[in-house]
Amino acid sequence: MGVTTMGSDQRLVTHESAGATIVDTFPTANYQQALRLERAVLDAVAKWRTSNPWVSGGGEVWKDEVELIRLDKFVERGMK
Repeated sequence: MGVTTMGSDQRLVTHESAGATIVDTFPTANYQQALRLERAVLDAVAKWRTSNPWVSGGGEVWKDEVELIRLDKFVERGMK
């Protein structure tokens, strides 16, 4: 899970180069909304969290068994 700007996809590239799979992206109106969404998703998948030492911020990854959250649907439900 990561927040990046529209001007750069470097964080996504970094995650993929460390073996992560990008499963979804979601544009937000601003950086603060992106951070709120990130926190809500991380809280929702907390029991599946793990780490990847090859990714900066590597604690923001989870196991393959995680319940997939589609970001657009998650936002529609009020991030619950």
